[in-house]
Amino acid sequence: MSSTRSPANEWPPSKGALELASPTSIRARGWCQGSVLSARLTALIHEGADDFVAIVVSHDCDVVNSRFEVEAQIEVQLATVVEVANGNFLRGKNPRTIQLKVDGGSVLEAEAGKRHLIDRRLLALDDPAWALGGREVQELTRWLAARYIRSAFPDAFNERIRPALKQVAKLAQKEGQHISGIYFLISTDELEDELDYDIQVRATIEVEDYEQLAIRTKCNKALDGIVAAINGCEGINVYDHEAVSEEDFSLDDLRLMKRWDWDHVSLKPDPVHAIAPSR
Repeated sequence: MSSTRSPANEWPPSKGALELASPTSIRARGWCQGSVLSARLTALIHEGADDFVAIVVSHDCDVVNSRFEVEAQIEVQLATVVEVANGNFLRGKNPRTIQLKVDGGSVLEAEAGKRHLIDRRLLALDDPAWALGGREVQELTRWLAARYIRSAFPDAFNERIRPALKQVAKLAQKEGQHISGIYFLISTDELEDELDYDIQVRATIEVEDYEQLAIRTKCNKALDGIVAAINGCEGINVYDHEAVSEEDFSLDDLRLMKRWDWDHVSLKPDPVHAIAPSR
């Protein structure tokens, strides 16, 4: 019996092994959006693979495409396991960092800048280690997409609200873990100093959370504190605020109101974290 190894069994894969890779093997191995790379695959794209979880974020159709010349690469997001969840990072609230609670109680933390493109043929040569659940995949991909479609607010408004940001971040971290989004109905004009920005505020809560009185009460407490901090800023007037179920936050509300993302207005070296979630 020959002891010569087949190109398909070589690791790291040789050029010959990659040339023999078949797109059908990718589907057969079960790769999809949300699949987690094995440690040996992760090691090919990042040193210290044992410290990272590499998650496929390319769309399912791209992952299993039948032609490598059409989809030569797939995108993966690196994440690490953290011990403590941070309310500012859960549910896609921060545009640069996200935390995901996965099965077993672990918390994954990913930074937007830690994404890589890898040769899609590699997936034909190895199995996924495990996969995120559907909800976590949705949170992660919406968070990535939201980086390109975030709402912009007037510069004058951003400057006026800046003094409240640290307090808002503390409240969001401590009390607002179950708030899925904060939205403003606000003028898009650059107002003169003598004019106030009159704002209507809505905080959204996922349906299953909203139905639990204890969670709903905690979210209302957080929102009251956030609104108080905002109202303490000169030239800002919140005339109406309410925490609502996502079931009661309509498409019309989403069209009229703007998701608040304050991370980009901080000029300090230690930026304040955003509460704005992905849609």
